[in-house]
Amino acid sequence: IPYGLTRQEVVAFLGKNAKIVTSDLGSPIHIIMDRLMGKTMDCYVEFFSVGDAQAAVNAKTRLGHIHKLGDRVASIQMATQDELLRHLFPKAKNIQWNNGVPEVMQPDEPYNTGFKSFVTAEEMVMLTKHAEFPQRLPWHAVHLITLQTRDAVFTACRDQIRILVTILKKTTTNASWSATTGPTGLTPSLLEDLLLAGLNAPGFSERQRWELVSAAEGAGEKVRISPLARWWPFEVLGRRQGKKEDVVEYYVNLLTRHLEPTEPGTTPVRSPFRTFTAIKAEHGPQTTLAEQGAAEFADVLRIFNYTLPKTK
Repeated sequence: IPYGLTRQEVVAFLGKNAKIVTSDLGSPIHIIMDRLMGKTMDCYVEFFSVGDAQAAVNAKTRLGHIHKLGDRVASIQMATQDELLRHLFPKAKNIQWNNGVPEVMQPDEPYNTGFKSFVTAEEMVMLTKHAEFPQRLPWHAVHLITLQTRDAVFTACRDQIRILVTILKKTTTNASWSATTGPTGLTPSLLEDLLLAGLNAPGFSERQRWELVSAAEGAGEKVRISPLARWWPFEVLGRRQGKKEDVVEYYVNLLTRHLEPTEPGTTPVRSPFRTFTAIKAEHGPQTTLAEQGAAEFADVLRIFNYTLPKTK
């Protein structure tokens, strides 16, 4: 595919009748890039159903018509979620994808150290230079994703947002933020999409989501986020979607009312969590999301057993 291809061009190529997954469910268009060089390779597009995808392929392959994306002839064919995930996570050793679910395979070679992570630190450094989205990491595999991996993906996402904000500020020529266009198609729309992808990444903590909104500046002003997020002490536990703010605040008060507002001899803090500090699981950065979540949940239950009113 052409270098500099945009998602808008992909949508136009497929046509208005193509039933592409809507952005509220995640970014449906994945332009695969070489992690080292930034060279564009293939492009995957997600549809609501296999039938919708097949219809789009049929529309572009019937009668032998030649179709172009930019200045290049493009071919289109069906692909699976597993093919997409293999391209998104090429460094995930000893992982076999089965209908989108990662399965760890035992290595046969004597020098194969087996599965370590879905992404490497080097990849995250390069992702800061190239546009990628964080939400496609298989977050449901909480027993395989470590805090270190999660934090590396978050840092790359946050740094990309900061870079985009800096570029867009430099290219602003008038008061209209939405009219700003940076080099090679860097636009406020791209910034908003990246922010939305980060906010929709299930593995990010509430505090990390607040950091993304803060980093996005003008784009972040459109996002409603709980004031509790800035002070959120947990690495993994989060608030349940759809719960009202006063309900969450009630349980925060139950969790922390036995604590002092601040440590003795220190400057008072405004945190609604007072001096509460979430428990850390025993394995440090190599702790998986599942282990950290279990430790945090057990700690919360222990505290509630102490603070909740006793019934006869």
